[in-house]
Amino acid sequence: MKGHFCVFLCAAAFAFHLHAAVAPVTASATATVTSLSNAPVLLPVANDPTISFRLWFKVGAQDDPAGKQGLAALTAAMLTEGATRKNTYEQILDRLFPLASSYNASSSVEMTVISGRTHKDNLADFYPLLLDAVLAPAFKQEDLDRLKSRTLNLLETTLRFSSDEELGKAVLYNQIFAGTPYGHITSGTIESVKSITLDDLQKFYTAHFTRDNVVIGLGGGYDAALLARLQADLATLSAGAPALVPAPKPKAIHGLEVTLVEKNAASTAISMGFPIAVLRGSKDWYALAIANSWLGEHRNSSGRLYNVIREARGLNYGDYTYLEHFPNGGMRFLPPQNVGRRQQIFEIWIRPVPNDARHFALRAALREFQPLVQHGLTPEEFALKKNFLKKYVL
Repeated sequence: MKGHFCVFLCAAAFAFHLHAAVAPVTASATATVTSLSNAPVLLPVANDPTISFRLWFKVGAQDDPAGKQGLAALTAAMLTEGATRKNTYEQILDRLFPLASSYNASSSVEMTVISGRTHKDNLADFYPLLLDAVLAPAFKQEDLDRLKSRTLNLLETTLRFSSDEELGKAVLYNQIFAGTPYGHITSGTIESVKSITLDDLQKFYTAHFTRDNVVIGLGGGYDAALLARLQADLATLSAGAPALVPAPKPKAIHGLEVTLVEKNAASTAISMGFPIAVLRGSKDWYALAIANSWLGEHRNSSGRLYNVIREARGLNYGDYTYLEHFPNGGMRFLPPQNVGRRQQIFEIWIRPVPNDARHFALRAALREFQPLVQHGLTPEEFALKKNFLKKYVL
């Protein structure tokens, strides 16, 4: 990894963040796919009383049209948090509640995943609700207004005023991937979200939520009949698959590039990082995972940065590093699944430090990072972290 950084400093936090591209589960059962283009990913567990669904549509923020950033995420939200042609959203919630079941959507830069889970005894009532959400969304204006309001509140209020750490990561991310299909956060921008209409949603849904653009995932106590039924039902989606968006080519970073966002706050958040081409599955990724764990394993007090900046000096709450983009890292202990991507980002995340200590914290983080790049780990440090990860990573 080269030591060229894009650094973001905000008068409240300093973050270095990383996202996890998780490899798909190896199928332990097979099925002949005659109506869908993509083979399913299956993990049957005979004695599991629950059934888990994953419907991966190969679409995400990289597919947002110019001026409509956030459209992919808003479309996904409309499918799982809006009405269908049979039920209002309130009716759907009322029917899901006694089933102790739910479905939701996650939208990242390249993937939109509709997830659902139910007890086997409630499958007959849950399955039609899940399928209606995917096959028969109503696209009502009141749902769009509600979800746009929530997104705008995140962009206008939360990021700007009450979550400097997330603002730092967003600015860093946008700077690094500027000019590429990755060049905006999933939620979009204030102006683009305001411009999105029902017509935009319906056209985007028709073009991207197709039977040739979906991968089925099933886990738990399902049977072959459910898989066949799900394949047949999803085959009623329109045909076709959108053209693949080219992989991003982020611009080179020369030396130390810095973006400052000034705010009237008592502390400073710092995020810094750069794009990397290493993905899971390569030999280099596993070697870097050991080095990264030594430097700053997420939410772990054994990392070098944590011990230098927090433990020894008490400057902040935590200091971590990442080999992958890590969505919603502030609310998670482990990387999310189903957020695979072709271009990763290395980040250092220094949580808010008092303003009078921000320059020291920045220098301290770089001072620990540079020797790791230049000299690597000692045999003892390598063995210790390798042994830790073998027990820590499932």
